[in-house]
Amino acid sequence: MGKDSSYFLTEAEWLTLHHQALSRERRQMVEDFPLQPGDRVLDVACGNGLWEPWLAERVAPGGQIIGVDLSPALLSLAREQNKECAEAVLHWIAADLQALPFSSPWADVLFCANTFQYFPQPVEVLQKLSQIVRRGGRIIIKDVDVAHITFSPLPVDLVERTVLAGIQAAQEQKVGHYHDPFVGRKLPQIFAQAGIRHLQTRTYGVQKVAPFTPLETQFLQTIAKVVIDYAREYLTAQDRTAWQRYFDPHSPQYVLHQPGAYFYTVEVVTIGQV
Repeated sequence: MGKDSSYFLTEAEWLTLHHQALSRERRQMVEDFPLQPGDRVLDVACGNGLWEPWLAERVAPGGQIIGVDLSPALLSLAREQNKECAEAVLHWIAADLQALPFSSPWADVLFCANTFQYFPQPVEVLQKLSQIVRRGGRIIIKDVDVAHITFSPLPVDLVERTVLAGIQAAQEQKVGHYHDPFVGRKLPQIFAQAGIRHLQTRTYGVQKVAPFTPLETQFLQTIAKVVIDYAREYLTAQDRTAWQRYFDPHSPQYVLHQPGAYFYTVEVVTIGQV
């Protein structure tokens, strides 16, 4: 439900951990994207360039990718991490998404991952971004919907109360910045209201089943910490303590080492045509 800096991960570390833990599912998403050799792709809010190797494979040969992000630090990491990429021509631009340096449509494909959850006016943002896409080009938006989240063998009622508390926190915007962690289900409506045509939406289930790899364990512990911090104000002290014990490696109730422990959530991709 958003990155929690108190968990001692930098933004780049959180992005990388999240991406690597879900690499199998996300690579399948890119395989399903309507990309073709020679496409020009604009990756807005590209962060540290984690999607670029897969995108480059899909648009090779002859493809071009421009990654845009507001953070020069993340773009520096993106350049370094993708310096060996030979499948496509890569460029990186530091810019605000509301003031992109394009005077005319450039992209065959506009891609944006895990960012629309932070836009208070997503329809307006999508309309503006669509102006950079060539007529007949595609827009691909991928985001989350964390109302669909399961941790087992946690008690079902505890998980439900925690998710409902997170929903209340999001609705009342008690997290210090605008955040809609349930935007995934809204993407088709956002596209329709923005005038984007020929919509396709696909929901990808993300599941992890014990025994977890060290990477998966770190990811799940981080997700659990973020969830409880997000929902904290709307949970009882008893529920907060119970949740924390289930994810404390020193607690006898620790769940992530239990055989058959299970995590599930969903991510949503909506695709449309300009």
